[in-house]
Amino acid sequence: MHGLPLFIPTEDAMAAMTTLHLEYSWIIIVGSTAVIVVGYVHSQRDASELARRQEELITNQTQTEIALTENWDRLRIIIDNLPLGFNAKDLEGRHLVANKEYLQRHGLSEDQIIGKTNEEIFPENVESNRAARKQEAAVRANKGVVFREQSKIFEDGKMHSLLVSKFPILNKDEQVIAIGMTGVDVTELQDAQEAIRISEERLRGAIESLQEAFVLFDHEDRLVAMNDEYDRINPDARDIMNSGGTFEDLIRANVNRGMMVEAIGREEEFIRERLEEHRSPGPPILRQFSDGHWYNLKETRTPDGGVALTFSDITELKRIEGNLQGAVAESEFANRTKTEFLAHMSHELRTPLNSVIGFGEMLEKEIFGPLGHSKYQEYAEDIRVSGNHLLKLINEILDISKIESGELDFTEESVDVGEVISFSIRMVTDRSEQAGLTVDLEVPRSLPRIRGDEVRLKQILLNLLSNAVKFTPKGGQVKIEAKVDDRNAMVWKIVDTGVGIAAEDLSRILKPFEQVRENAAQSHEGTGLGLYLTNKLTELHGGALTIESEVGEGTIVTVRFPPERTASG
Repeated sequence: MHGLPLFIPTEDAMAAMTTLHLEYSWIIIVGSTAVIVVGYVHSQRDASELARRQEELITNQTQTEIALTENWDRLRIIIDNLPLGFNAKDLEGRHLVANKEYLQRHGLSEDQIIGKTNEEIFPENVESNRAARKQEAAVRANKGVVFREQSKIFEDGKMHSLLVSKFPILNKDEQVIAIGMTGVDVTELQDAQEAIRISEERLRGAIESLQEAFVLFDHEDRLVAMNDEYDRINPDARDIMNSGGTFEDLIRANVNRGMMVEAIGREEEFIRERLEEHRSPGPPILRQFSDGHWYNLKETRTPDGGVALTFSDITELKRIEGNLQGAVAESEFANRTKTEFLAHMSHELRTPLNSVIGFGEMLEKEIFGPLGHSKYQEYAEDIRVSGNHLLKLINEILDISKIESGELDFTEESVDVGEVISFSIRMVTDRSEQAGLTVDLEVPRSLPRIRGDEVRLKQILLNLLSNAVKFTPKGGQVKIEAKVDDRNAMVWKIVDTGVGIAAEDLSRILKPFEQVRENAAQSHEGTGLGLYLTNKLTELHGGALTIESEVGEGTIVTVRFPPERTASG
């Protein structure tokens, strides 16, 4: 024999030989031509066929190994990218494989762990290793999964909470051949749960601190939360919440108890109406309960489709409102009575006053002959002046009463401002001439008309002009200005060089029965209603009256009407 054996059949080759009927035979090739056969061989041709089959087997085996290697590489990529720790052990507890997450947690490399037991890798963790062995034995015995929670310090030096599961790895015959393990780090989850718990406690505290009753319904309209105040108001709510009841269950329980005053005698109709309000929350709902309490109900849709409901107890407010309504009714009645009284009394007083004034004028002018003594003529003048003063007071009081009660006659018409000014000047001419005053005008020729009540507009200007003349010393000046400003608003100004008004008196001069009794003003009588009435008549036209004054320097009174009152043509 020459050379060395080049081929020795494997078990697969032996199987192939069986297929070729070369039972219990193998071939040793020596050199290039000689064939030595040990065993039973049919022919050299059969040996060539065996060599070809052997080559095919080797090729297939190589391809299988390549495929397995590629599959393992893919599997390894998958387990290394799992967001949890993973390892597998044989039945002796030796590590077969571990992914990156597991290795990083423990600060180990694959060389340090593969083929070794926990006792060899973590000798200091006696109790933990013992517990692991016990769990793995349970997995083998029961062929089931075992869970446990554990805390462990990782390579980062922090304590982590893990949810560990161990499970059997079975072969095709359902026999346990290895133990798998996964460890999920639930530290962040537990932190989140703790944060949620704290938030829920804070929310509960906030809800309980509310003075209002509060109740919450989820997107399926189930009652899921409420505070003690709502529980106090609604005795059925707690049981309904605990049984998973809905808003409709709650409303029906309320109606059955007779809690809702509005529902009595129309129960089903009330329930339908209330459910419709609840499905489409709108403005607050005012509701009276049968115990006499009033509540303001406010429903709000939550982002998840639920409804939050608050109950505000407004019983005290309703009581106060009732008292106020009673007081307003009494006040309105008193006002009506006052107006009726003044209207009646004005008529009763005007008739004799007109007679007294008329007789006074007749006596003063000695129409039926001389009175004899000069004192009689003086008394007659006093009768006339006093009568006119009293008549003016009655008229002003009646006008104010009508304005405050909203019963003053008001006529909208187009008014010639020039005519209003001329009339007012004529009315004060005698008094201004007697006082030695000059009355000037500053009015453009093209001044437009104004919309308003002509009688009341004359009353406004005449009252202001009369005051200016009354409180301006001899030799002084009074000026009337009228114009349309750049906003198309009609503006009247009455400017005098009179005694003026102190700053501290300006705030009260427009109040009724208020008069400034200083210096020269002390010699002038008045009702104290003129400016108050003038201001009210200005406001009746939508305007505003302002006063600027300085003691000893004079006064400027400005009346500004809104632009819409200026006539366009």
